[in-house]
Amino acid sequence: MILLKVIFGIITTYLLYVSVRRFLKGNKNIVIFPLIVLYIFNVFPVLLDVFIGRPEYRSYRIGFINSQDDFYTELIYLIIILYIFSLLFRFQGKYIFFMNFQESFKNNAVKVITFMGYFAMIIIVVVSLLTPYRFAIIQYEMRFVTDSIGSILKNLGVFLILMCLLILFIEKRRQLFWVKFLSILPFAIWGIMINGKKAVFFIFVAGIILAVLLNNLFEKTSFKVLFIILSLMSMLLFLNFYSSVYGQEQDDFEVEYESFRVEYGRDDRLKTVIYDEINDDDNSILEYRGQTFLFYISTVLFIRREAWPEKPYPYATYFTSYYTGHSSLSLLNYTMTTSIIDEFVSNLGFIGAVILPFILVWFLKVIMKSVSSDGNNLNDRILSQIVVLVGIVLTMLLFAVQISAFIYVWIVYILLLLVLRFTNKYRIVFGRLGRR
Repeated sequence: MILLKVIFGIITTYLLYVSVRRFLKGNKNIVIFPLIVLYIFNVFPVLLDVFIGRPEYRSYRIGFINSQDDFYTELIYLIIILYIFSLLFRFQGKYIFFMNFQESFKNNAVKVITFMGYFAMIIIVVVSLLTPYRFAIIQYEMRFVTDSIGSILKNLGVFLILMCLLILFIEKRRQLFWVKFLSILPFAIWGIMINGKKAVFFIFVAGIILAVLLNNLFEKTSFKVLFIILSLMSMLLFLNFYSSVYGQEQDDFEVEYESFRVEYGRDDRLKTVIYDEINDDDNSILEYRGQTFLFYISTVLFIRREAWPEKPYPYATYFTSYYTGHSSLSLLNYTMTTSIIDEFVSNLGFIGAVILPFILVWFLKVIMKSVSSDGNNLNDRILSQIVVLVGIVLTMLLFAVQISAFIYVWIVYILLLLVLRFTNKYRIVFGRLGRR
C-alpha cells in the first residue's frame, strides 16, 4: 500500500504542477483553485501517511478505527481521489478561460460599489450587536451556538467577509488597495468572530491571496512568494490562537498529530464512508439514501422543522453521530467537518463519486460562461469579476467544509447566477426585449 500511495502522490503532484503552470501562462480556468484545495485536504494526508505514518486514533473514535487498516478501503480511496483529480485537471486543459482581472474600472463605479459594501457591513455589525448573542461574539464563543438565529448570524458573518473581499477585489490601484485593506480589517475580524469557525478565517486569507495575485499587485515573483508565506504564517498563528481558546493544545506529538489529521484532513471521513459502503453493516451513517439532499431542498423551500418534524439534518450531524459511536442520531454541540465527496458517496453510493466531478465541471462552466463577453459594458465587467471571485471561494470550500455551513450564501449565489445568465441572454434594447 505504501508503494501505491507513493505512485498516487507522484501522479497528483505532477498534475497539480502542470495545472499551476497552465494558469500562470494565461489559462484562468478557475478549476485550479478547488484543485489545490482537493490536493491539500485529500492528497497531502496520503503523503503524511508515507513520510510520518498514520495516526493512532484513540478508541473512542470508533468510526475511524477499522477504515484506517483496511486495504480495499484505502485502495478505493486512492482511486476515487485520483479519478476526481484527473477529470478536473482534464477540464482545465479542455476549457480554456481568459479574463483580464487586472483591468481597472472607472472611479465612479468603484466608489458606488465600495460605498454600498461599507454600508452593508455597518448594517451587519449593528444587527449583530442588537442580538442577545453579542456577548458570545465578543468572547468568540459563537462556535457553540446552534439554534436558527445563531445560524443566520453565522451566515451574516460569511457575508461580511465576502463584502470585505469584494471591496478589495474591485480595487486595482496598488496604494488604495492597501489603504482599503486596513479599513476593512476591523469588519473582517468581526465577521470571523460572528461565525466562530476556522473556515471563515481561511476564506478571508485565501480571498486576500486571490485578490493580490489575480490583480497582480506585486510585479516581482519574490514579493508574491513572500506574501504567500506571510499569509500562511498568519493561518498558523490563528490556528494556535484557536487551539488555545478552545483548549485543543496538546504536548504529546502522537496526540497532536492525531488531532491535526482529524481537524485538517478529509481523507479519514471518506475512508470511513467507503468502509461503511463495502461492509454494509448495520451502523450506517445515513438512515436512507439522499437523506441530506432533502435537507438542502427543504432549506431552499424554507420548510421549517416545526412544519416537518422529520426534516433531515445537515450531513455533518449524521457523520458526527457515527464518528462518536452513537447507534442513532445524536445532536451534539459540535460536528465533524465533512466535504462534498463523502457526502455524495453516503447519499448515492459509489455512483456519487462517479458523477460528482461532472457536476463540479458543469457548475464551473456555468460560472465562467455567465460572465459577460461584452467589453464595452462596465457594469457587466465588474459583475463578472464579482461572480468569478465568489464562485472561486465557494468551489474551494466544497472540498474543505460541508455545504450546509454556507447554505444561505449558496442560495443567494445560485440566484445571482440565474439572473446573470438570463440578463446575458436577453437585454432590453430601445424599450423592447431583444435577444443577444
